[in-house]
Amino acid sequence: MSKFKRISCYDNRPGRNSRESLFSSPDVFRLSDKAQGKAAISKYSIGNMVVGQVRSTGHEVEVRESFGVSIVVPLQGYLRSSANRKEYEALANVSALLFSPNCRKTEVFSPNGDEFLGVPVVVPFSEIANAAERMGIPLRQANRTNSFSFALSHQKHQLSGELVHGCMAMYSEIARGSRRLDLPGVHTQWSQFVSEKVVELLDDAGLFHLPQIASLSTKGRHVKRAMEYMQANLSDIVMITEVARACGLSNRTLEQAFKDAVSMTPLQVLTSFRLDEARAMLLAPDDGKSVTDAAFACGFRHLGRFARVYGERFGELPSETRARR
Repeated sequence: MSKFKRISCYDNRPGRNSRESLFSSPDVFRLSDKAQGKAAISKYSIGNMVVGQVRSTGHEVEVRESFGVSIVVPLQGYLRSSANRKEYEALANVSALLFSPNCRKTEVFSPNGDEFLGVPVVVPFSEIANAAERMGIPLRQANRTNSFSFALSHQKHQLSGELVHGCMAMYSEIARGSRRLDLPGVHTQWSQFVSEKVVELLDDAGLFHLPQIASLSTKGRHVKRAMEYMQANLSDIVMITEVARACGLSNRTLEQAFKDAVSMTPLQVLTSFRLDEARAMLLAPDDGKSVTDAAFACGFRHLGRFARVYGERFGELPSETRARR
């Protein structure tokens, strides 16, 4: 049975605060009530998307997402986010928030003594690009990172409503442990539905593009070139030194560029790309690759380590993913 996996919990008891993030970089988390407050964060992977469940008495968090579009849907309570020097609010049953890759600070509130319940969904660039290609929508380059942040009024705007209600329905299936999620192709259907709704919404708003990371900076260009090399050579790269050499950089310069641009190391980014590609292979209905084939094809040379990092990322074993296709 498919269900959310708890990845973090916070309260006032020593040793109870685990630290795993829903987003691409670790977050800074503070409970609003340090004495009595508590929060629990869970996640579930749908294809390459990450779906979260956040329950909290109230908190403040600083996050950075570098590789995908984030949708944040409050189901109980409300939240306020600061991004791009602006503030955005979302209220349960009224609105949600949509962000391109950015750094943001979010406060969540649980009025009337009820806990806050929210559903963050992170849709990777790869899913957005594939959806745009399926829909025949041309891509436009972004001029800078942090290119859009806005509220989705799902009561007033049809496309916003379709996206938000789709995310709510997907969350409901996960939360109740629906056996439908274990059927072949269901994860792909959900992933395609959400990514295509995001593309429709952004295209309708005249905002559709794939954001480039810090595209106007020298370090951003280093990172972009390195990422392109990684994606073209997933199975062949043995050491990060090879990436640095291919980009004409020293290891130190490459490491610093990644740290400044995406708050991750080159190895972490390479591993993320490899995991996304391996998962796509394991979910492909017409691909006969075994777990071993997928691991080796994506550059993983130790099957035990592959299974471990795959489980940490997607909350299930590679063999469990393959069994659903």
